Amino acid sequence: MKTKTVITSISIIIIILLPFVAFACGYRNFFTVAGMIIVALVLYLMYRTRDVKQYLPPEELQNYTTEEIALYYKTIRDLQKEVAGKTTPKYKKRLFGLIWNGEYAKAIEQLETDAADAQEAVDRHVFKAKLCIADCRFKEAEVFYRKSVTIAPSVDNFTNAAMFYYELRKYKEAKRCYENCLELDMPDPERALILYHLGMVYSEVRQMSEAKTIYKEALILMRELAVEAPEIFAVRLMHVLDHLGEIYRHTKEFDKAKECHTEALTMHRELAAVAAENANRELARSLNNLGCVHLAMSEFDKAEDYLTEALEMRRFPLEEPPNDANFELTETLHNLGNLYVAIENFTKAEECFSECINESRVMTEKYPLIWQPYLVKNLLNSSVFYVQCIADKAKALSYAEEALSLIEGCKETSELRELRDLAKKTRRKLEYS
Repeated sequence: MKTKTVITSISIIIIILLPFVAFACGYRNFFTVAGMIIVALVLYLMYRTRDVKQYLPPEELQNYTTEEIALYYKTIRDLQKEVAGKTTPKYKKRLFGLIWNGEYAKAIEQLETDAADAQEAVDRHVFKAKLCIADCRFKEAEVFYRKSVTIAPSVDNFTNAAMFYYELRKYKEAKRCYENCLELDMPDPERALILYHLGMVYSEVRQMSEAKTIYKEALILMRELAVEAPEIFAVRLMHVLDHLGEIYRHTKEFDKAKECHTEALTMHRELAAVAAENANRELARSLNNLGCVHLAMSEFDKAEDYLTEALEMRRFPLEEPPNDANFELTETLHNLGNLYVAIENFTKAEECFSECINESRVMTEKYPLIWQPYLVKNLLNSSVFYVQCIADKAKALSYAEEALSLIEGCKETSELRELRDLAKKTRRKLEYS
């Protein structure tokens, strides 16, 4: 915010001084001076427009769940891109100023959802749902998503609603939407994508057998589609392979997991070689997954190679607002720390866990309501590490107490209740040991 204020002030000063500088340099032609002022004004307005980010301060988001806050940040970012597009419909363009100024309540009030064309009516309902999310009115957003499906029960509309539910971890509702999709006629590309997302839902609710069946069906379709149009479906095939590999790892079918992740990794390396957008991040994910499989199989040298390479690829500037990329670095640090514990290299394990906590603290300062649970988990993990591996009871106790103090300041959720119980249990054991 300070940088923006400084640049704004400098821009205003330049605009005021420009005519005098122009005359002093001999540019006395009125049109030349006017043109220079207009250019300066345009540049200033372009900067102001692109840099607007209207997010509520953390204290105003305390009554919302972690999932709602994450969806809130993501939706605002998406809305700003959506209204600035070249093919943006007129009804969205009319709300451009309100959205970029963060006046979502006014935008909601002004947006009419009725339209003669059914698809436009659906689009208006979905857009209004997004505005409701940006205004932290999640129940109203759900109403508009439901209405959109009622108007036109299509694959796209069910998918929009399913993704909304998935982001909020309402997996039962997301599952119902995806299953409704599968009852409709659709081409293979859409069916493969729906199966992939449905597999993710089953995975989240730990229905591994169902997830495995769905992913296998998706994999068959994706392989066929990747042959026909690799530029579109190769990346999706890699995603299915990685997710199926994770299912095999959880069900302890390690050879099958290794096979899936190795195939995905080979494809990711080929993609990264041609500098495809986001390819390195996808490659790092496969490396991390394959490293975890080798760790589970006690193949420690290979696990270290893969996890170390993944870690180096994930060391890039943290994004704002936070998304999955911010969590991936700490994930690999945690996995690498566990590897070093397994081979009793406690010095390196301590380095990994310490960096994991430091990264979590940095993000918790910026986005406390999203990152506090992750910081708490990392603190408790380190507490157990210090008492079991280092025999440093004082440090273990300090981490447990810090975790407990953080939990006390968070909104009550089932996850945090479990973490609180774990933190209290850990502290009691340390105090009486």
